[in-house]
Amino acid sequence: MKTEVLRIKTGSDHRDAVDQAAGVLRSGGVVVFPTETVYGIGANAYSDDAVEKIFRAKGRPQDNPLIVHVDSLNSIGMAALTGGISIEPLKTLWPGPLSVLMKKNPLVSSLCTAGLDTVVVRCPDNAFARDMITAAGFPVAAPSANVAGRPSGSDAHDILAELDGRVDLIIDAGRSKFGIESTIVDPLHRPPRILRPGAFAVEDLEKFFPGIVQEKFKIGRDEKPLTPGMKYRHYSPEKPLYFATPAQIIDLNRSDRGREFAYICSRELSGEIDGLRIELGSRENLYEIASSLYSSLRKLDQVPRKMGVIEVFPERGIGVAIMNRIEKAALPLGRAPKS
Repeated sequence: MKTEVLRIKTGSDHRDAVDQAAGVLRSGGVVVFPTETVYGIGANAYSDDAVEKIFRAKGRPQDNPLIVHVDSLNSIGMAALTGGISIEPLKTLWPGPLSVLMKKNPLVSSLCTAGLDTVVVRCPDNAFARDMITAAGFPVAAPSANVAGRPSGSDAHDILAELDGRVDLIIDAGRSKFGIESTIVDPLHRPPRILRPGAFAVEDLEKFFPGIVQEKFKIGRDEKPLTPGMKYRHYSPEKPLYFATPAQIIDLNRSDRGREFAYICSRELSGEIDGLRIELGSRENLYEIASSLYSSLRKLDQVPRKMGVIEVFPERGIGVAIMNRIEKAALPLGRAPKS
């Protein structure tokens, strides 16, 4: 199968691309499309056959649920049953980088939900994505656009290199705004809880979901995760990657074995080391760090070093999501092999 790529510009008339993408979806195909978080790899959420193609393209375990995307708050009933929860917060937070666990509409393929009676739903803050869903006429199931376990796709160039021949169409709209996935909230639980940290931090959500808590989950091998990002190792480059504090990285850089590593770090730390560096941005702007995280992890596989080490960041605001992804992609530096 040959993958077609359509390039669009933000703010331009993209009606032809919308019609083409919606046509692929209606025919049971798979489309990679932009959102404000990361790119999604989408298919008809009502069709078992179409959803199965997502799992095949990604090599994704089928007990790992998918997020189902709708075009507006008014369309939420096409994906979920909202009884028992208040949708009032979504009037402010949607469209946006927030996904919500709800009871599943029976029309949604059970493959989307790993056989569970709940479904994760969101309305993306991206005009192309919403217009495509509207034109298709059904909700679109879409995990991040990458091979399972690899860094998520925040740039269409990286996605094409990885998924060429595995999907029907890629919509190239440049770099994603946030570069990190949506926050997933479970309002069915009391108190409400964050199942996956993301672009919205707990501080952003407290006034909308009173008492909301941030939880860290360890899912057993035989347990089904409620949402994406809870069970499997994610976001990893092919080369070994370790995380460390700035002080540990400076010590490593000064040691004999420091030459074996590429250093994925903030702009501030980059100025203190003399090895091969991949800059994430300023540690004073964690949104900048998040935006470049996945592309920087992919760069590690392209540089002439055996392994990488990545700087850790404060777990505040979006830093919680950054560290969640780093801890899933890397191991502590103390577990790196000795020279």
